[in-house]
Amino acid sequence: AMRGKVPDNKEFQALKMEKLRLINTVNEQLDEIGKLKDIADRAERNSAKFKKQLKINRGKLEAVKLELLQAAEARERDMSEFFMKQRALEGKFTKQLNEAEVAKELAVQVVTKKVELLEAELEKGSAAFGASAVNMRNLQLKLERVALRHKKEA
Repeated sequence: AMRGKVPDNKEFQALKMEKLRLINTVNEQLDEIGKLKDIADRAERNSAKFKKQLKINRGKLEAVKLELLQAAEARERDMSEFFMKQRALEGKFTKQLNEAEVAKELAVQVVTKKVELLEAELEKGSAAFGASAVNMRNLQLKLERVALRHKKEA
């Protein structure tokens, strides 16, 4: 339509329809943009939530990792303490065993010495007894000779 010229009703109606169609198209596009903006906002919120959750989970994982590490270190300490105690006990046991071995050896030596002394005493006693037995026999023989001499003389 040109300026100055009054549009007739038909043209006016067509323009009005075109305007309405354009308004509807614009409104539809605005709705679409609004929906897209909502989706973007939701995505952003979800992303923020997700990032926050990720941060929390990372924190939890770090805490668990630290806990596991501390537990492992504590277990390692306990094990090394246990092995140190075990080695100490083994050392003490070995020492006691060695001391017992030495004591047994000494006891054996003492008993052996006592047995040797008793045997020596016994031998001395036997020798003395033997000597006295020989003396007794000699005396007996002398007595018999004296008795025989007396018989002959009598």
